[in-house]
Amino acid sequence: MFFLRFMQFYYAHQNIGPKVVMIYRMLGDVIYFLCIYVIFVLAYGTLAQGMLFPNADPSEWNTLKKVFYNPYWQTYGELNLE
Repeated sequence: MFFLRFMQFYYAHQNIGPKVVMIYRMLGDVIYFLCIYVIFVLAYGTLAQGMLFPNADPSEWNTLKKVFYNPYWQTYGELNLE
């Protein structure tokens, strides 16, 4: 929030002002994309965790961590095969 309030000072500058307006308008698209991304990562993580470890205790925090952590890094190509 501080960063967004601080960017308000650049509106008056001739070169930086339009760029600040562009970045501010793109934030809505980024937030929309991140919401969709989180939904897909959690859906894939839940399915993968359920198929790989069907008898695991669902109340463990470690399971919740693996539901988000492993699919997130698999997006970048890290397969955690060790």
